[in-house]
Amino acid sequence: MARQVLVLATRAQREENPIPGHDATKLPTLRDIFYSVEFHEREIFEMLGVYFDGHPDNRRLLLPEDWADLPPLRKDFAIKGR
Repeated sequence: MARQVLVLATRAQREENPIPGHDATKLPTLRDIFYSVEFHEREIFEMLGVYFDGHPDNRRLLLPEDWADLPPLRKDFAIKGR
């Protein structure tokens, strides 16, 4: 039995001066093709600020819904107190 691994990668435009809570980075969703990416896309939206057009449920998983700062895994996120 042969096993195959599928790897997808893309580049996305990113704004030079991000506005917290209003990220302009958008990609089309893959949920209609691969149902299992639903939570992965939600996590990427929440932690990296990439919005997926066409995703049926772009709610946050871990952060509060009213999060008004940059996504915490972006390199330009400033850790307060350091």
